[in-house]
Amino acid sequence: IDIKFDASSNFAFQELRLIPQTSTARAIRIPVVGEVEESGVRLTRSEIDFGPLPTNDPTTRFVRVENIGTTTETFNATTNRTEEFTLAGSVAGGNFSGNFTLLPGEGELLTVEADISAKGSTEANLTVAKADGTSLTDNTPRDNVTLKANGQAPDISITNSVAFGDTPEGSTATKDIEIQNNGNAVLLVDLDQPFNTTE
Repeated sequence: IDIKFDASSNFAFQELRLIPQTSTARAIRIPVVGEVEESGVRLTRSEIDFGPLPTNDPTTRFVRVENIGTTTETFNATTNRTEEFTLAGSVAGGNFSGNFTLLPGEGELLTVEADISAKGSTEANLTVAKADGTSLTDNTPRDNVTLKANGQAPDISITNSVAFGDTPEGSTATKDIEIQNNGNAVLLVDLDQPFNTTE
């Protein structure tokens, strides 16, 4: 007798009963055991908000990835904006290829690095999937994390030119210039610098 076990079915049974056609023979019970293997992952955070960050100043945060399935799995972690958000590796250090293997119930703490090159808000996603490309089962509560940051940088502009015109030798002339900061961070201006002169 061929018995087919469909792991995707919601129907479950524990034994197969063979009932003879004659009333004098007893029924035979055959234990049947089937185990459904599940692959699931859970990220302990749904969002990592780095907040205001100075541009070109890398900052790190952490997120824990847990294998909540019943089998040992190799997972792959990626971000969709690698120029701004990268996976720098696990807390233990070492080279990190984006793949990591977890036993059932085991977890891994990943380091996410944000390095924003321009002012303004930016958003990305960190996604964890099975490295072999097959789908996770339905018991996965969370397999992605939203990444946010707000790049902070000053932006200097001078709104008018300075033309002193003819100035008598030995006299002084004063002109005003207007300096504006069009950025979203504090602008530090050092005015204690000599001007270039031309004879």
